[in-house]
Amino acid sequence: MRFNIINKSDQNFVKLKPLINDFLPFAKKRIGFNRPPTIHFSSDKENAYKLLGKTAHYDPQTEIIVVYVDNRHPKDVLRSLSHELVHHMQNCKGQFDFSGGLGGDQYAQKDPHLRKMEKEAYLLGNMCFRDWEDDYKKRYKDNYQMYVTSESIIKEIENQQYEVESGDTLSSISGKFYGNVHKWPLIYKNNKSKIGNKPDMIDVGLNLSIPPVEQWEKMSESEKNRIYSKSRFYKKFDGTWQPVSGDMAFRGPESVEDLGSELSLDSNILTSTGNPSRDAVAELAIWGGRKEDDPELAERLAAMWRWCGWNQVTPENANSFSSRTPWSAVAISWCFRSDNDFPRSASHTDYMIRARKNRRSGANGYQLFTPEELNYSYEPNDIVCYIPSNYGKYHCDIYIGNNEVCGGNLSDTFAKNKISAKGRNNPGLINGNRIRYIIRKTTSSIKEWKNQEVKRLLMEKFNIGNKEN
Repeated sequence: MRFNIINKSDQNFVKLKPLINDFLPFAKKRIGFNRPPTIHFSSDKENAYKLLGKTAHYDPQTEIIVVYVDNRHPKDVLRSLSHELVHHMQNCKGQFDFSGGLGGDQYAQKDPHLRKMEKEAYLLGNMCFRDWEDDYKKRYKDNYQMYVTSESIIKEIENQQYEVESGDTLSSISGKFYGNVHKWPLIYKNNKSKIGNKPDMIDVGLNLSIPPVEQWEKMSESEKNRIYSKSRFYKKFDGTWQPVSGDMAFRGPESVEDLGSELSLDSNILTSTGNPSRDAVAELAIWGGRKEDDPELAERLAAMWRWCGWNQVTPENANSFSSRTPWSAVAISWCFRSDNDFPRSASHTDYMIRARKNRRSGANGYQLFTPEELNYSYEPNDIVCYIPSNYGKYHCDIYIGNNEVCGGNLSDTFAKNKISAKGRNNPGLINGNRIRYIIRKTTSSIKEWKNQEVKRLLMEKFNIGNKEN
């Protein structure tokens, strides 16, 4: 029996695949289903942050098992799969014929038959997984993590087909299929003969072959880098290719007032406190956990994009555009709208590059520092830069004080995060990711700043120098 397994998540299943290969035949024999279900491993970032979020479900009509994998231990994922396989067995035996299936509030409490089925799924599913786990470890002892089956019982996923629509880019298509807009080189590699040498330009109506996301790991870094280098929307920063705005960087209206006249926006949208970190806190309250697809936020999202020069975004298409295009950098730029010195952009890397250039040339304005250079001390209005492990590209948030940061496009909303593990010689972590850089506005030259830092360190460490009143 071969199983059709589709990885719709952004997780790499290379290490889990041999375990699944071994578990499914065991489960078929132990649980007793007579036909293979279709199994989807899926991502749901919003659900992953809920303490009592969904773990898996089974549809008896389509015979599809969906298992959510974000922020879960592999054993827990397989345990959920085992539970749903029991429901599949029940469906094979006709036990779902009387109803539309599992679902509804408190179905396991209100319906005696469904309660009995749920009890069986918990008992048989958990014990099936436990027995398989113990047997597997016994067979392979300490080498079980290295075990690879000689023949996969998972049906290999064929390439999917996609017809390019108006407004599509390889990046947006990558986000749609892979949950990551930066894996587009895989699509380009498989369609180069159709696309040509310019990956930034794809024709509407073009039929693309979309390979499984697992093939991303099989591409060499040099191959990925070679393809990134073909795009004007990527530049090297610290030796890695990072997204930039290309020829759209640093454009936009002269003032927020001009923006308002362009779009006839509600004047309240343009209101600023005159302080970026306070504007970030205000933005947090305005969003209130609402998502990027909320129609009430369409004008606000359009204003953010157009402030950074993306005039193709309007209140009419802002929700859909923001759902397929990362908007975290325009959100940061929007919070700095009261300061015309800020190099607004739809790319975090753009203003990191500009801040580094300012630093190296000794120019006033926004400059790039390492946390160590700032003695691991952050101030409101600092921009905190780090690389999320599940994303692989720079992301920036605004420091608002008390070891807290705010930023956009976090779980599809404008949200707040905590800096953890921050200490005297530790820059701190955001969601487990180390802070790498700080962008801070300076009003003195780099030479003056260095002199001030030397004086501060001498006074702090050796009590040498003059204290300023």
